[in-house]
Amino acid sequence: YDGVREVGISAFEGCANLTHVDIPDGVREIRENAFDGCAKLKDVVLPESVEYIGGEAFYGCAGLTRMDFPEGVWDSESGQWFGGVRWIGDGAFYGCTSLSAVMLSDAAARYDGDQLYVGGMAFANCYALKDVAVPGQIFESGNVFFMEDPSRRPAWENVTLLGWMERGPDGAFEGLRNLRTVTLPSTVRSIGSAAFWNCAKLESVTISDDGAWDWDGPYYDGVREIGTSAFHGCSNLVRVDIP
Repeated sequence: YDGVREVGISAFEGCANLTHVDIPDGVREIRENAFDGCAKLKDVVLPESVEYIGGEAFYGCAGLTRMDFPEGVWDSESGQWFGGVRWIGDGAFYGCTSLSAVMLSDAAARYDGDQLYVGGMAFANCYALKDVAVPGQIFESGNVFFMEDPSRRPAWENVTLLGWMERGPDGAFEGLRNLRTVTLPSTVRSIGSAAFWNCAKLESVTISDDGAWDWDGPYYDGVREIGTSAFHGCSNLVRVDIP
């Protein structure tokens, strides 16, 4: 017997008094709606083996405050990358209104070219988010961080975008009043219009200057374009490092 391999569909859905979950090593999949509606769930420990988090897996877990996603482990003997979250389904953390930090890894992409998929509305209505580290391309994949109530913008303070991202979308960070620092990957070639419009507390924007080679395309050698009103109203901005 080698332990649990999967948390099944709706396995703990509606367990209203569940507060802590420590998922054992060896589990590879957390299936759809596995913890849907566990409103008091505050703490979830994911092992390195987890690769798949299904749609609405943690939907409405309003007590969940932080989620650290494992990046997996490189096996030098086999030359393979094992574990690490590769898939986060639609609405996986929708309505986790106390979630303050999301730290996703791009390790799988860096080591074996397997891009992380993040579904639409995956972190929608997570109004308490402050610290965000995610692969940059997810901003192009469909309202990942959509907020239904426009008066309740997320409280983002520090954002780090990883991996491959050629364009910072128009209005990507517009109106994030608490945003203080932003770090963008070296692959960014343009910053969209109104990307940081009225980010009044923004202090610094840094884009890596190490360059990067895309084997399927061009060498990325820095930003070529900054869009209209990209930093309009950023009254506290004191440092911009753009190669």
